[in-house]
Amino acid sequence: MSAIGNPNFVNPTKVEKVPSPLLSFTGADAVTTWTHNEGRVPDFVEAEFVCITTNGGYPAGTVIPVKNGPVTNGIGDRGQVLYYDENSASLAVGVAAILLNTSFNTFGLAAGNWRLRFTLYYFTIGDQPDITRVGYVPLKRKVVKSGDTDLQFNLEQYFNEYEDFEIDYKDLQNDTNNTDLQTRFSADGSTFLSGASDYNDSYLAVRGGLVADGAGTTSYAYGSVFTTGTALGQTARGTIKIDAAENPNERTALRGFCYGRNPNPADWVVMFGSNRNNEEVTKAIQFFASSGNLGSGTFILYGKRKVA
Repeated sequence: MSAIGNPNFVNPTKVEKVPSPLLSFTGADAVTTWTHNEGRVPDFVEAEFVCITTNGGYPAGTVIPVKNGPVTNGIGDRGQVLYYDENSASLAVGVAAILLNTSFNTFGLAAGNWRLRFTLYYFTIGDQPDITRVGYVPLKRKVVKSGDTDLQFNLEQYFNEYEDFEIDYKDLQNDTNNTDLQTRFSADGSTFLSGASDYNDSYLAVRGGLVADGAGTTSYAYGSVFTTGTALGQTARGTIKIDAAENPNERTALRGFCYGRNPNPADWVVMFGSNRNNEEVTKAIQFFASSGNLGSGTFILYGKRKVA
């Protein structure tokens, strides 16, 4: 992507990289798409062919950056084109992905011998320190769109550098009237635990300076974030702290507060806490509405750097 019109591209003070998994692709008149659902157009996207089995003289492990357009003279239907938007990145491959082999002859990639990898780049400048989070670093920002069934953060990818996590969210609204925001953890990174006794959960809701609601249970199928039956038009914001996610000998805990206001107005504050009932690593966290879909909102994940 050109730096023209994007002042963050040149000399950024923060670079966020979002890599895809290795993707299978077909090397003949086909498009390979990675749906990343970041909800924002990247400043730059890189695509690479990654060799997994020797082909064209290139050994396994070889990485070849993808170049847009035809790569042989006079043959317009061969080559590849990379394109992307706020939610996906795609590579269209012509009759064959034509490259030079190690003998300087053109050859078509044997698709089964290679994989495709995308990497998204987001550049920012002038980041200001967050004085409310000494030691915490912003890691990922996600935007909720109307119709999203849930929102997820992968925590495992940050375990090497970070030990505690916080999530800020704002302008959150569900698509369905009188619904709550709930959360679940995943021990494998993809399957979210929903058994009737997987969580210990409690909350206290205050409205107008008075205690309006509260409950607690040692056996629940999810953790509560806000539990006030929010009305359409009502938005919520708050902070969530996640403790011991990477420790297999502790029960991952979630605690925090949220603040909401609806058009009536009726302000409310919910304080909540929940934890897993088993001791195991939590590799991902999921947010979802108690009924229907999420509607709107922005979530930012922060990590606290490990200290040697």
